[in-house]
Amino acid sequence: MEQVDKFKSDAMNWIDHMESNLIKREIQILRLFTQKTGLKQTHAVLIAAFFCFSFILTGFGGKAVTNCIGFFYPTLKSFNAVKSKGTADDSYWLTYWIVFGLFQVLEAFGDLFLFWVPFYQFVKCCCLIWLFAPQTNGAQVVFKHFVAPFVQTHQGSIDSTIKAAKTFGDQMQREVVKPVSQHVAKKVSEAAFDAITSQLRKPESVVEGDSN
Repeated sequence: MEQVDKFKSDAMNWIDHMESNLIKREIQILRLFTQKTGLKQTHAVLIAAFFCFSFILTGFGGKAVTNCIGFFYPTLKSFNAVKSKGTADDSYWLTYWIVFGLFQVLEAFGDLFLFWVPFYQFVKCCCLIWLFAPQTNGAQVVFKHFVAPFVQTHQGSIDSTIKAAKTFGDQMQREVVKPVSQHVAKKVSEAAFDAITSQLRKPESVVEGDSN
């Protein structure tokens, strides 16, 4: 019983602490929820979290919910970081987006196999929260120990590949895209000119027919 009472006490203290933090943030939708229902703002957050994780665990819209969790909150924080005068938060969220982009690319290649992994969306959601949560600094860990060493080791190959791709793109633009676009533009202008000319000639033929 003592452990149960201690758990209840810790839970209530956590709810009160979270409630005070939410009130300080003055989130309009949570204030409206409190006014309409009489419940605490913490209850709204817990209810929303319950439904989100229910969707994720059941697979019904789990991918959309997971992507929203990994996108909207970091986007809001990145927007605030851009408006702030300091640069520490800019670096923090830029690092997150680098790791997030890499995560999305790897997932795109392995999606056919990851689809069959049990509770994959739940695991992915936990990973995304671990990446952007300030308490864990997951994105910083991944960037420092994996992304940065890989890029630094293969910097020369990456630069040469980008340069070769740019050269190939410029060549394609000069030799293929530009001539084709010019040819299409010429044909379109000729067709438009012929259409206008034929329309202008119609009244003459009508007048000649009436005079006969």
